[in-house]
Amino acid sequence: MGDCEADDARSPVPRPTVAEREAEEDRVRRRGWVVLTTALVLPLAAPFVATAPLPSGSIGVVAARFDPGGRAGPSSDSSEPRRLFCLGDDACPSVHRSWVVDGAVSSGDLEEWLSEAGYDAAVDGACSRRCRAEGTADGWAARVSVSQVDDGSTRVRLWLVP
Repeated sequence: MGDCEADDARSPVPRPTVAEREAEEDRVRRRGWVVLTTALVLPLAAPFVATAPLPSGSIGVVAARFDPGGRAGPSSDSSEPRRLFCLGDDACPSVHRSWVVDGAVSSGDLEEWLSEAGYDAAVDGACSRRCRAEGTADGWAARVSVSQVDDGSTRVRLWLVP
């Protein structure tokens, strides 16, 4: 008996059956498909996942509380939802609203609107032609600008950002 035959006799190593070999080959093949599919799908899905809108919290509710009164015409709204990665130049989340108000707006009017909305903001300027207020509202940075328009109306703009 040679050395190899002696080693085989001392420690017999069971050889895998054909079924076991085929099962292992199937596991390896499935693993390869999973890796390949992930490698192809992940780069395609990542931009959609990263820029998908997420819940924006209370920013819309805080913006809705600001109301420039019965003299205001319809507002225009624009908002940017929360995302993993913000798109463009707008912060996310953010809200921008604007109104056209009949007649002039005084700094007292603006202070009243801010107070009624629960905003902690100070008015800068007399609002005779242009003024603004900056502060916070429930943790959001708030800015309101008031500017007189040539036709005698006034434009009021609200921005809320994180």
